[in-house]
Amino acid sequence: LTAIPALAEQSGGGGQNGGQSAGGGGGSAGGQTTPTRTTMPIEITGPYEVEQTSVSIASRDVMLDAVVTVPVTDAEKYPVAILVHGFLGSLRNFEDLALFLGKNGIASVNVSLMGSGNSEGLYEDSDFDTQADDVVNTLHFAQTLDIADVNNMFLIGESQGGFNCAMAGLRVGGEINGICVWDPGV
Repeated sequence: LTAIPALAEQSGGGGQNGGQSAGGGGGSAGGQTTPTRTTMPIEITGPYEVEQTSVSIASRDVMLDAVVTVPVTDAEKYPVAILVHGFLGSLRNFEDLALFLGKNGIASVNVSLMGSGNSEGLYEDSDFDTQADDVVNTLHFAQTLDIADVNNMFLIGESQGGFNCAMAGLRVGGEINGICVWDPGV
């Protein structure tokens, strides 16, 4: 396991249009002011510091890129949330959530599914069944961590990742305590 610094990049600007207005320049067009879209920095707070470790998780015949986030406390075991991105996303989609959970006492495994982010394989070689396999294999990896309270495991996914969590939940039944799906699209 290789420790990596916390992934909370507190930078402003960006947004969907790189800090530019929808019109491209943010200035005047025909005497009217075009509003500028900006992204405000997010301050992620909580009572604990976190440690983040980059890991590789075996799933079927590929290695998945993941980051384990653990609160720095005196506790020996923590609840663990598996964080699953949506269609063509990556673990970057849930960096802030992983930090928020960790700073508030909940460990997480934030994973990029096959062919996404830095995970091996081609996305087009995956389907709903293989993506649910990736979620189940990530859960089983998390259950082996010394810090994991295996009686307190959760799946969190957004969009297609929510659908994948629901499918994985059907496969693992009592191994998890809950599923949170955000806009579970297909």
